[in-house]
Amino acid sequence: MAMRDNTFRSVAFRVAIAGDRPLVQNSRRTWKEAPVTARPPRWILLALLPWLWPASAATAATIAVDGGLCTLGDAIEAANTDSATGGCAAGDPGADVLVLDADVVLDGADTVRSSQQRGDFGGLPDVTSEITIQAGRADSITRNPSLGCLEGTPNRFRLANVVSGRLTLSGVTAAHGCASVGG
Repeated sequence: MAMRDNTFRSVAFRVAIAGDRPLVQNSRRTWKEAPVTARPPRWILLALLPWLWPASAATAATIAVDGGLCTLGDAIEAANTDSATGGCAAGDPGADVLVLDADVVLDGADTVRSSQQRGDFGGLPDVTSEITIQAGRADSITRNPSLGCLEGTPNRFRLANVVSGRLTLSGVTAAHGCASVGG
């Protein structure tokens, strides 16, 4: 019989494996069958933890937005589709973090990758997954302030549309959106 000393609820006991039944020796040195409600030792739970924890919860793609090879629009598309877009690395299933290393100035609506929400398009692709835009070496997303904001003109667009999913800005300033409703 293999024996091992452990501590269980502040009472010393020993465990023996006899066939397929675990036996427990309590402090009076009597052997009895282990109760069905007994918790497994902590080391077993820690050993099984990597298999019990979902892999996607621990991973998130980090995509660097440099404003040259990887634009913010391409980075949002890469995060939404979990595939490389433009000069941006692929996103991961689940949450993605986009790090701004160049300020973003939007000069027009992205009518190809954004949908018309409440009358206006977005200057960036629609957000359809969980995305965090985090300040890196830069910290602003703005609509070009020299553009007019007249009703019915192509200059009228909001910064982004969150269609499904979630968008979080961390240390980033968004400014000068222009839309009919919810600017």
